[in-house]
Amino acid sequence: MSETPRIPVTMDEWFDEIARAYRDAREAIPFARVLGHPIREVQLWLAAPDVALKFRGLAPTETLRAKAANAAAASFTANASTQPSALDDRYVAFAFGYIASHFGLELLSAHEADAVMEHIELNRGRLVADIEGQHGA
Repeated sequence: MSETPRIPVTMDEWFDEIARAYRDAREAIPFARVLGHPIREVQLWLAAPDVALKFRGLAPTETLRAKAANAAAASFTANASTQPSALDDRYVAFAFGYIASHFGLELLSAHEADAVMEHIELNRGRLVADIEGQHGA
């Protein structure tokens, strides 16, 4: 039986993993279109729960998918009302959905998830550079 991949501990590790997760989700866009489920890059936050399950090595059961997706949707809704400009950014929206999914899966505490999300928002430029391969990705 394989071991569940370790949860990032440092902010550097989170940035690296979120960049890899975003690129993984982006690579699936053409396949989604072929399967009749077109998605645009600005909507990748919707894929964040499934990518979180994949990166944690968890089976995408209905229960786990619902936990992750509900947490991501709740985070998106809450942030949309308090800081809508943050979620207008496709990179930040995906990162928030990815982190919220980990919270929904009970892999991060609310405090841990908030700390990572705050760091992401304050360092958006680094997130974009990591995702686009311009900063050691």
